[in-house]
Amino acid sequence: MIKFDIKHRYTGEVKFTAEIDCGELELRSIKLGLAVKCGVENKADLMDANLMGANLRGANLEGVDLGGADLEGAYLKYANLRGADLMSANLTDADLTGADLRGAYLAGADLRGANLTDADLTGAYLRYVIGNMREVKSLRCDVYKIVYTHDCLIIGCERHLIQDWWKFDNKRILQMDGKDALEWWKKWKPILQGIIEVSPAIECGNKNTEKEHGK
Repeated sequence: MIKFDIKHRYTGEVKFTAEIDCGELELRSIKLGLAVKCGVENKADLMDANLMGANLRGANLEGVDLGGADLEGAYLKYANLRGADLMSANLTDADLTGADLRGAYLAGADLRGANLTDADLTGAYLRYVIGNMREVKSLRCDVYKIVYTHDCLIIGCERHLIQDWWKFDNKRILQMDGKDALEWWKKWKPILQGIIEVSPAIECGNKNTEKEHGK
C-alpha cells in the first residue's frame, strides 16, 4: 500500500490523500486512477481536481461531482458517468469510448479532441459545451451559443430535436426569448440549416467512425 495525493488543478493544494494497493514504480496514470476510485468510495471532494491522464477505464463514477476537474487525456473508456456532474470539466483528448454519460451534467465542459465513439449521451446536459466537432459540435452565432448532436440542437438554454426546430413558428420562437430571439431566428435559421446539413454531427456508435479511428 502506498499513499497518493489528489491535488487541486489550480492551486496544487492536496484535496485528498488515498491509500492504494500499488507499487511505487507503477505508472502515474494507474496510481491516479486508483486514487480517484478510493476518493469516490470515501466521498472525497473531487471538484477542480487535477486528474490529467487518469486511467479510469470502466470506473463507476455514477453521480460523482467532478465539476471543474481537469480530465485532459484521461482514459475513461467504458466508464459509468451516468448522472455525473462534469460542469466546466476539462475533457480535452479524453478517451470516452463506450462511456455511459446518460444524464451527465456537461454544461461548459471542454470536449475538444475527446473520443466519444459508442458513448451514450442520452439526456446529457450539453449547454455551452465546447464540442469535439464530431459527435458534439459547437459554435457561436451572435448572442447565442449553439451546440448540436446528430439529433438535438441547443440554442442558448433551449434544447429540442433538430427536426422540431425547423417546424417552430414565429409564435413559438417569441415564447422562448421574445422579439430579439425572433429577429435572430429569422436571420440565422437558414444559415444553421445549411451548416447542419453540410456538417452534421456523427451519431455516437456510428460504424462509419471505425475507419476514421483506424480500427
